[in-house]
Amino acid sequence: MPLTQVPALRYWRARRRLSQGALAEQANISADTVIRLERGRPTRLATVRCLAAALNVVPGALMRPPPGPVADGLRPHLATIPALRYWRSHRLLTQEVLADRVGLSCQTLHALEHGGRARVDTVHRLAKALDVAPATLLRQPPGFDRRIVTPPAC
Repeated sequence: MPLTQVPALRYWRARRRLSQGALAEQANISADTVIRLERGRPTRLATVRCLAAALNVVPGALMRPPPGPVADGLRPHLATIPALRYWRSHRLLTQEVLADRVGLSCQTLHALEHGGRARVDTVHRLAKALDVAPATLLRQPPGFDRRIVTPPAC
């Protein structure tokens, strides 16, 4: 029995505004299965058909890569925000103030500043609060140079 991946599953689920649990219920599969499939685990074609029916798309739509870039060159998945800390500091904002403005916890904002991954809508909210383009947050901050390495302590 051949297995296939469903790289566009998360895209179509989000587009239909379904939670993983709601999609699982409609497709008559477990929520754990939906989670695993969205992480890249292959599945049987019968499962793809059940998911496609629940999402009201053809099975091939789930097996192709998700549709191209969305607004501002962002794709509908998670992204790291390398310039977040730079722009927050540049705007003279504390983590608490920025977190409050965008509706995040301080712990989440701290995690995002240290390599955590954010949804596209979170990137947009942060960009608006910092008065920069979303793509600016996704680039390395001004003055960043990978070649500069801190010398080891003696």
